[in-house]
Amino acid sequence: MLKVLFVILVLLVLIGSGLDCIMMRHLKKRYNEAWIKLGAPTFLNHSISNDIKAIRFEWWNEYKQLNDKILNILVPLSKVLTVVYWILAGVFIFNWRKMGSGLDF
Repeated sequence: MLKVLFVILVLLVLIGSGLDCIMMRHLKKRYNEAWIKLGAPTFLNHSISNDIKAIRFEWWNEYKQLNDKILNILVPLSKVLTVVYWILAGVFIFNWRKMGSGLDF
């Protein structure tokens, strides 16, 4: 079970990262000013400050001010993936620790 859960967690990270890249590219193209306010984040230009701004933009629903159909789909999807990831990560850690083994799962 842990191996399957681990694979699912890795997939969720990859999908979430891809969604973030798509959202930031969309912001840069269509709403350059908003993208710059977020710190002009890219895959290589990544910082804690940019992450905090992006989290606020998504989770405090600042994206809704742009009234963009694509963002109105991508951001809630990203939120759901994030919540599912953290729930599954908690289940994974709980079961992994319960087994009492090292990294061999």
